[in-house]
Amino acid sequence: MAIDPRRLFDSKDIAAAGLYAKQVSDDVSDLYPVLVDAAGNLRVNLTVGTLTLSSTASTITNAVGNSVNVTFGNLVISLTSTAVTVTNSVSTISIVGRTLTGSTGSLTATNGTISLTPTNRIKVYAISLTTTSASEVICVVNSGGVANGLELWRATLMAPAGANSGLNLSVAPPNFLFASRSGTAVSLSLSSAVLVHYSISYFDEV
Repeated sequence: MAIDPRRLFDSKDIAAAGLYAKQVSDDVSDLYPVLVDAAGNLRVNLTVGTLTLSSTASTITNAVGNSVNVTFGNLVISLTSTAVTVTNSVSTISIVGRTLTGSTGSLTATNGTISLTPTNRIKVYAISLTTTSASEVICVVNSGGVANGLELWRATLMAPAGANSGLNLSVAPPNFLFASRSGTAVSLSLSSAVLVHYSISYFDEV
């Protein structure tokens, strides 16, 4: 005897649950499985369409433009796109892939300077400085030039005779140690003519 799927929930010992519904596109009736996780939460697999979250009571719009009002409890969202915009009542936060780059080399001249010029702001997330000089050297990172720029960070290096000395600082992007002014070059300058090796890692961001 055939079982009417619309009478599915009349069975007390059923091991599965389903939703009897019609497809909007072709008006064909069918039985769709209802998936529930271990905590008893209903799972919705949305492969085509739009999910709009404005509060705990929100709307799902399917591929043909029909919307269904839904209510969310403990909401967990997984973002897999490389560019996602999250909007709330205060601001819009862009989550985008950042291009990480850097500069490495050596300075040997009094007030010798390397400059990194950003399109927006240079955000330095890692820096390394080393020297074999037994004389003190002050290393200054600034934005806008040595004379009139904004000092961002400084360190003093001096190595024991026959050894080297230095520092290594880093944080995981999108965090950063310091940032330049918008569109303004970041410079590293030395207080004396000694050899200093440097490596600076950064990304350019508004």
